[in-house]
Amino acid sequence: MFGWGKSSTPAYLKAAQKPSATASVATTIDSATGNLVISWAAPSNNGDSVFKYYIDVQKKTDSTAWISPATCVGTSAGVLSTLSCQVPMDTLTSATYAY
Repeated sequence: MFGWGKSSTPAYLKAAQKPSATASVATTIDSATGNLVISWAAPSNNGDSVFKYYIDVQKKTDSTAWISPATCVGTSAGVLSTLSCQVPMDTLTSATYAY
């Protein structure tokens, strides 16, 4: 049989929203390792969790080439918790980046 029945309990959903861009990015040199440290401020995420950051370094000889360093995986727990990653100097001076 079809017809009107008892109302069910309402369900509430929250649609995911893209977070804003990070407000600031800083680069420093780690005095212990000599690595380049890339750090940033958390974006405004409207109360949602951020699960991934895209971390790219511009190639010195090509302003249109951006490459993700293998040491800066934007989904790793360390990157997500510290809002930073380190790029070894020998990576930056390799042919890939040409610094």
